Amino acid sequence: MLSIIGANLFSRTGAIGGNKSSLAIDINGGDQVFSNGDFITGLLTLNVASKINFSEVVVYLHGVVEAQHDYSESNRRDSFNYSKVRVFPTDQLDVSRLYTLTEGIYTYPFSIAYPLASKNEFLPPTFEWSRKGDFARVYYTVSAEIVQPSMFKSNIWASHEIKFIPENTYLAESHFSNHLCYQFSRVPVENTTFIESKIKFQNQNSLERKFLKRMMNSSTTAVPILLSCQFKPHMMRHFTGGQSNRFIQAGTNLPEALDLRLISPLSPISIKALLQKNLSQRDQHQHQPLLSPENIVFNRIVITLHQSIVYRHLGTTLANNKLVLLDKTLEHKACDPETDLSPVPSSTVKLSAKSIRSYGSHLDDECYQFALPHEWYNVPIPRCPPSFVQGAVEVKYHLGINLTISSSGNLDKSISLKNQTPIVVLHNQDERDLDVDDDEEEDDDSSIVFSNTSTDRKTVVDHQMSIGKGDVLTDLESTVSSRMPSSLSRSSGECSTSPFVIVL
Repeated sequence: MLSIIGANLFSRTGAIGGNKSSLAIDINGGDQVFSNGDFITGLLTLNVASKINFSEVVVYLHGVVEAQHDYSESNRRDSFNYSKVRVFPTDQLDVSRLYTLTEGIYTYPFSIAYPLASKNEFLPPTFEWSRKGDFARVYYTVSAEIVQPSMFKSNIWASHEIKFIPENTYLAESHFSNHLCYQFSRVPVENTTFIESKIKFQNQNSLERKFLKRMMNSSTTAVPILLSCQFKPHMMRHFTGGQSNRFIQAGTNLPEALDLRLISPLSPISIKALLQKNLSQRDQHQHQPLLSPENIVFNRIVITLHQSIVYRHLGTTLANNKLVLLDKTLEHKACDPETDLSPVPSSTVKLSAKSIRSYGSHLDDECYQFALPHEWYNVPIPRCPPSFVQGAVEVKYHLGINLTISSSGNLDKSISLKNQTPIVVLHNQDERDLDVDDDEEEDDDSSIVFSNTSTDRKTVVDHQMSIGKGDVLTDLESTVSSRMPSSLSRSSGECSTSPFVIVL
């Protein structure tokens, strides 16, 4: 039995022309960006051109992740977070009956919630990137359907795309509970291994010699040294399956999250002993001069943020993007190893086997470190898409740190100490939904914020999607340069990557 829906269920206004019914969705809040636990409310508008029979009106919320690799002609599409709400008939009405609408315009409000968790699925942020036939995309839609049970009538559909940023709590937890985190997240911070970058210390009596002669002079002693990136204990997040302190919120200044240090397993006294032993073996008859290492001179520090967009099902990287966060000349600031190196427990450092074989008899129970001043690298993590893994798409980040040093006795020759450390980028937790006037004229760069100031989630997602049309991070480099504090002077030259060993 068919039933005519009265005005108490649908709001009806006027009549329409044409011979085909249509459905539209209006979301309250316009371009508001949603997050976990938010309710999406709006209004369905049904234009009935001629009488229709239907069984129900349903609203759906679901996410879609898509990826395509043009070269391999591979593409993949997965849906997640499938939610369904029946807006008509209500629970007070018979859900087994058919209902009839006559010609006119009908409106009906609806409400559907973003879940706090969705069947153990992680809800990634809205994301879009494309270039030359390759693309990766994550989007969410609210869809509505007027179900017509007749096999001769198709259902009436409408869809509205919305934007989403997950809460950091769920973003971080997903990396552990769903085993979506990278291997580094489960590695304790103290498992650091010395790389075989070495500085050569030399007695001052030989400093007049030319560089190549110093390199070949057996009176020099090679000392292992490490550029260490140590994440701070207060950054530690605890999960059911472990803990990690590599989760950094966008807008966070690097010194708030990590410390950069030079670490050596040899103390200045041990260095002196090595030099004395070396010289005494060469000339037993000469007087042993008092030896002291030259100062370590800091020339330049470069910090870059690297983003990888991965097509997981092919194991192919769609894009590697780089943003220079800092390129700063240090104006030959110096470190005196005898006075500026402080002891640190050796348990925080794991020496390589080669270092142990070479220096085992001179190793103390402590290592020695020089902490780089925070003002040398006081730059924020920019607003960019958070790290995530969903379906075929993965977005991940790592920091690249390059420190150029030399000897106070020879400033023309330098070596580069490098550190590449993976991080998980979270969105800025201070972001809040704000009313944004669509008619308000905005500056093109207003959505790109590199300081820890409050902004609305709409601006951030719009920025994430707009920069996704090309190189997500490379396109921002000029903006970072223009917004960099004046105290951070820039150098146009490239860092030296020569693998030679410097004599100090």
